[in-house]
Order: sequence, then structure tokens, then C-alpha cells
Amino acid sequence: ETDIAFAGVIVYRFPEMEEVERRRARRKLRFPYVPGLLSFREGPVLLAAFARLRTGPDLILIDGHGRAHPRLFGIASHMGVLLDKPTIGCAKSLLVGEHIEPDLKWGSTSPLWLKGERVGEVLRTRDHVKPIYVTPGHRVSLDSAVELVKRCCDGFRIPKPTREADHYVRRLRQAYQEKRNQMAKGKRQMAKRPKQETRKPKSKKQEARLFNRRSLSFLPKPKSRNPKPGGYFSSSFPNSRA
Repeated sequence: ETDIAFAGVIVYRFPEMEEVERRRARRKLRFPYVPGLLSFREGPVLLAAFARLRTGPDLILIDGHGRAHPRLFGIASHMGVLLDKPTIGCAKSLLVGEHIEPDLKWGSTSPLWLKGERVGEVLRTRDHVKPIYVTPGHRVSLDSAVELVKRCCDGFRIPKPTREADHYVRRLRQAYQEKRNQMAKGKRQMAKRPKQETRKPKSKKQEARLFNRRSLSFLPKPKSRNPKPGGYFSSSFPNSRA
């Protein structure tokens, strides 16, 4: 469903990159999709997921942009201010700005420029693979952001923290959708079942007549009234002995 948002937060121990805990949240979307205003749409569910953490993070990597934004304030900056934590934007695609392609070797970088300001860095995280876009979000310098992201890479294009969080959210959404499909299937099956007919209520006299008929229908039929000489017949009626 497009009106439901999911968020997943995974905490790692740095520099070992060992998982400490993970939390999730689900919320109904109340803001439409508007390019450049992603934090207003997905920010509430992200804050709900962070609120469930038992371990407070010292640094946050967010799948999105920070300074590389039309207003120089992307979702990474927004979340950093609200959570009062150092944040780094680590995006898979370019939103704004200009750059030249970095070398094809791992670790190669190229500045990302926006209106004459260096707002981010284009980072090659794997040989001969598309680069990612690293931008400072809040309370962290660009050089530190690039170095920290490099140390979070483990041979894949996307750094481990944001990659695993993305996989986590996809599994959450898939499980939710499967549950919704099962519920819808059960409702359709219930709708196909024939409904039981309900009889109209009868008056007291009609009910009494119906009761008498039913009672008499269970009585055994009387035997012939022409018995053989010296014989007897019996029935359920009183005083019926011949």
C-alpha cells in the first residue's frame, strides 16, 4: 500500500560493524510525495523508529541527502537537527548539483558542486560500479563524512548500515503485504459462502399449531380397528382398548 510508511533503524558497533540492535516503525502517511520535501513525508516514521532504540547512536547514516539539496537542507540534515545527532547523507542517486565522474577504482572521489558551493562528494565504493553521493547532514564535516562512509563499506556498492536497513524495511513491507493479502482472501471466501435462510417470526397461534402437528407426526399409527376374535390392539390414544 502506498499510504503506509515503514522505517527501520539498525545500530552497529564501530569500527567492528557488529549489529547491536534494530528497531522498526510503521505509520500512515499524511504528507504527499513532493520532490525535495521527503523529510515531511518520511520523517515522522523515522522518528518513531529512533524513539524505540535502547542504544543511543553517536552517528547516523541516512539513505538520503544532506547539504546536496535545493534548500541545502535534506532529510539527513532534518533528522540530525531533530535528533540532535551528527548525521551523514548517503544517497544512491543524484538530486541536485554537478560533478565529474570519479576514477573507476574503489575509494575514488569527485566534488559535488551546487551554486559554487561544495555540498558533497561523489564516492566510488567498488571498482567499475556506479558511485554513491555522500553529503554532510548535521554536525559533521564533509571530509569526515567521506572517511566514515569508506570505513562502513564491505565490498558492496552501498555501505553496510544503510544497505542492511533497506533490506530490513523491504522484509517488513513484504510481510505486511502478505498478511493483508491473506486477510483479503479470507474475506472473499466468507463472502462466497451461502447465507442461511432465516424464517419469519410466526404468531403464537401459528407456533402452537405447528407444535401440535410436529408432536402428532411422531406418534405411531394406530393398528386396524378390526382385530381378530379374542385379540387386543393398543395405541397411544387413551381409552382405546376394544
